[in-house]
Amino acid sequence: MPYDLPKTVRRTQAEKELDRLVERSRRLGADLSLVHTDGSNTSAKIRMTDPVTGEKVDVLWVKGTGVDLKTIDRAGFASVYLDGVLGLEARWKKGVKEDDIMPLFERLTFDANRVTPSLDTATHAVIPARHVDHTHPSGVLAIGVCVKGSAVTKRLFGGEVLWIPWRRSGFDQAMQVKAALEKNPDAKGIILGHNGLLTWGETSEECYQRTLDIASKAEEYVQSAVRRRGKRLFGGTRYRALPTDNREALLAAFLPVLRGRLCRECDQIAHVCDSPSMLAFVNSADAPMAGEVGAGSPDHLLRTRYKPMMVDWNPNTGDLASLVAELDSALGAYRQAYRDYYERNRRPDSPPLRGVDPTVVAVPGLGVITFGADKREARITGEFCERSISAIRGAAAMGGYKPLSEKEAFGVEYWALEEAKRRRQPPPILLSGRVALITGGAGGIGSAVAHTLAEWGAHIAVLDIAADRASEVADDIEERYGEERAVGVFADVTDEDSVARAFRDTVLTYGGVDIVINNAGISTSHPVDETSAVEWDRMFEVLSRGYFLVAREAFRVMKAQGLGGSIVFVGSKSGLAPSRNSCAYSSAKASIMHLARCLAEEGGPMGIRVNTVNPGPVSQGGEGRSSEWRAQRAQAHGVAPEDLDEYYRKRTTLGADVEPCDVAAAITWFASNLSCKTTGNVINVDGGVPSAYPR
Repeated sequence: MPYDLPKTVRRTQAEKELDRLVERSRRLGADLSLVHTDGSNTSAKIRMTDPVTGEKVDVLWVKGTGVDLKTIDRAGFASVYLDGVLGLEARWKKGVKEDDIMPLFERLTFDANRVTPSLDTATHAVIPARHVDHTHPSGVLAIGVCVKGSAVTKRLFGGEVLWIPWRRSGFDQAMQVKAALEKNPDAKGIILGHNGLLTWGETSEECYQRTLDIASKAEEYVQSAVRRRGKRLFGGTRYRALPTDNREALLAAFLPVLRGRLCRECDQIAHVCDSPSMLAFVNSADAPMAGEVGAGSPDHLLRTRYKPMMVDWNPNTGDLASLVAELDSALGAYRQAYRDYYERNRRPDSPPLRGVDPTVVAVPGLGVITFGADKREARITGEFCERSISAIRGAAAMGGYKPLSEKEAFGVEYWALEEAKRRRQPPPILLSGRVALITGGAGGIGSAVAHTLAEWGAHIAVLDIAADRASEVADDIEERYGEERAVGVFADVTDEDSVARAFRDTVLTYGGVDIVINNAGISTSHPVDETSAVEWDRMFEVLSRGYFLVAREAFRVMKAQGLGGSIVFVGSKSGLAPSRNSCAYSSAKASIMHLARCLAEEGGPMGIRVNTVNPGPVSQGGEGRSSEWRAQRAQAHGVAPEDLDEYYRKRTTLGADVEPCDVAAAITWFASNLSCKTTGNVINVDGGVPSAYPR
């Protein structure tokens, strides 16, 4: 036995151990100064009853690959037979390559657990302790990428913490760790060059405290070195910081341009990293040089690629035009450099080139802009980038930064096992990576559209004059479809500045806009001789002017992106067929239908499609469907208010109620590439009203 355990442990005790593992993992995951999101891992060795043989066996419970410690539960852990993992050493000694050994972990799963074990599983197995943490504390990361990392470790910790030079996670690393511990059985931790910290303990709490103690001591040492170097780090300041308002205004104009350049191959979401430390870095004299030295750790480069893209632009004298020119120059050079990097290092069995665009773009004055398949991925890439810069800063203060070599970096980025992890990820769905902005998003139709587009993968900006309700819809979307998938934004569609701010806020959050649903609306019903000029003006202010202002802003963003786009107007059956006692509403709806046709002609050459969905009366959640409105419409049709829905149903060819989800389905078709050859068109969702059939 590689560790001490009671000869028999009741299953209830085993479950308690699992709960302790979950609790420790979450405590670690809650502190981003200790771990990488989705990257660090924990484990526990627990004696359990084999469900097949009924005998007691030692089971290694280790965090599953790609699972986040912050939110992990039991279902996030893989379970493997410990003896089986340890037994693979015999095959390794016979010369079997680790790429052939690692897939065998999935054949050693305990109790049919389908969670994929971490690539560090073997390392956790060989450490002779019941509980093991592999974390990435900030101070340890700096030591791990320092040219004097081994000497610093020895000076700081003596023999209690060992230093092991860089080795990619896997079975080879596990054998290296095992050999080091056989020579140093009293060690309490290991700093892995470029790859974090290993700690262990006989209890979960002992393991946790040891992680904290080593991390704290390392951080204190590194920060002391940084304070001694002070402003000399990164060569001091090169550019003055821009005022916040100026920086955000420039970002709002630049982000759609940048996102458009980087979304030619696949749709992506942007994230802006503009913390004081990131702004200090991009404004420093040595930022361009630091950006050329390469990634410091495998977790970083898998998200940030081997190098970021640095845009050489002076924020104190330049403007948007000069920034875009420098972007295009930098992007052309980066793409060629990445192709060359791939060709220099590729092997006959290397996975194919995965595109040549950067995921990290550093711009003086603006910050670091990161990209990912969704907002969470983009934000996490930003976190890794910020931690990488912090590690470089600390390493420089202690004597110098040592990145992974180009060959080592390529070996991680294009490792067959990492490629296998990528292939296990679910494929993109219809609207993955797209940003949809919906006006009137808190209402019945608007919220149904928001949920439907989110279900199909879009990120949603829920715009509404009722800001609290917009936020509630966004919160509900995030609860159902994932964090950071939606944001509630105040917008008064009749006010130019309000509309512009709403688009700006959406762009600053997600990087751009691909889909705009013009849905904000109101309705009234009066005979013409009782329709006031105020009522008439209000209808046109919201429905005609409002749709124009939103569409105009959409065109501005979509033209800057250069990716085309889809704009959908939510019209009405009344825009096609006259409705008694509804002249103001029907006329305003008719005007927006013609506006949509005009914009379809104007947007066509740029790939911007504009279409209209005309709902009939919606049985719930329509535009301002108050009891007063129901009474007015019932009077116009000569029925009682309580019979209005039945009246509407019976007048349709299909004899059907129209629900918000029905309207949302038609809008989704127009919003997606399923209708990529369709513009200037109209779909009625009204159950079939013959007088409104398009002619």
